[in-house]
Amino acid sequence: MRSWYRVAWIAVVLLGAVGICQAQDNTVTVRGQVTALDSGNPLPGAHVMIAGSTRGTAADADGYFEMRNLPVDAYRIHVSMLGFEPVAQDTVLTEPGTYTLNFALVPAVLELDGAEVAAERDSRWQRRLERFKREFIGISENAEQTELLNPEVLEFSSSWGRFRAEASQPLQIRNYALGYEIEYHLSHFSSTRTRIRYDGDPFYREMEPESPEQQEEWKEARKDAYYGSLRHFLRAAMDDRIDDEGFVVFRIPRTRSLGLQHAGGREPRLRGRRHHFFEEADEGEHFELDFRGQLEIMYRHAPEPRAYAEWHADPRRVPADFRTSYLSLNDRPAVIDNDGDVVKPFAVTRYGFYAFTRLADSLPKEYAPPSER
Repeated sequence: MRSWYRVAWIAVVLLGAVGICQAQDNTVTVRGQVTALDSGNPLPGAHVMIAGSTRGTAADADGYFEMRNLPVDAYRIHVSMLGFEPVAQDTVLTEPGTYTLNFALVPAVLELDGAEVAAERDSRWQRRLERFKREFIGISENAEQTELLNPEVLEFSSSWGRFRAEASQPLQIRNYALGYEIEYHLSHFSSTRTRIRYDGDPFYREMEPESPEQQEEWKEARKDAYYGSLRHFLRAAMDDRIDDEGFVVFRIPRTRSLGLQHAGGREPRLRGRRHHFFEEADEGEHFELDFRGQLEIMYRHAPEPRAYAEWHADPRRVPADFRTSYLSLNDRPAVIDNDGDVVKPFAVTRYGFYAFTRLADSLPKEYAPPSER
């Protein structure tokens, strides 16, 4: 099946700050129109969303949309409409003001009919579905309480040791552990024995709790998912509070085996300071992660969960009292937005605990625990 997620034509006009009020509050407004590429007709009701967040809107009867009071930041803006190919535009909004982005969507071509879908639902498809859920949603305690509602939209293939998945429609996922419904527009998924790569645009909606007790459980579960995460680490680096937030960072050579030794081992490490690998970009509106070799990141305020120890498939492994992760860069420098997210999805490779966490452990971009608000 040909991937339904492809690039459509986009017209982008970046306008400077046009209002004194906007310049003062350091926010931006994004507006524009969504039309059909072939006819030029407006597409009323088209969904315009900030990927990875709960922010979004729908185009009006003339195809126009507007999102106000967005913080100055880097965003991926995702546009979708039933019957058309979705499109995503990465945009760095570095100055307060109004930005105009016009999108022209390509009509979708349906290539997979119902008979073909039904024929594929055999035992091999089921085995591949279970593998996809383990590698995409995860195997953590949160993943055990996360449900993929429409697995029938998935198609799998495998060749030369590489496993691939494509989705003909957005994946609908319900995370009962954290209290979110997730609509995930999958654009890429592939895995081998040693590496998993996936990309797409998730959109989060908070679920309605059934009781005040459940609301409190979600609140605590979200805090647990956030503290020690890569986003928590990058936000701590932005504020120059790495030590205060419970992180210890070392720079190690790329050739060294990952995860075999911890701080205090016999091999020397270079203790990482923020300015050695993380700094504000020249434009002043985002940050850059830049280093050679690898970063070893230890989070001291939480132990390894038992599921993580089992993930290593080593029966002798005992959960440690801290969590250890590793990062290497595929692009130098890697751009980090103000929410603590890596702008280019494949710019950073994660190992250790950060590789163990998957979609079931993720939170919306705007989430912050009470201590950071």
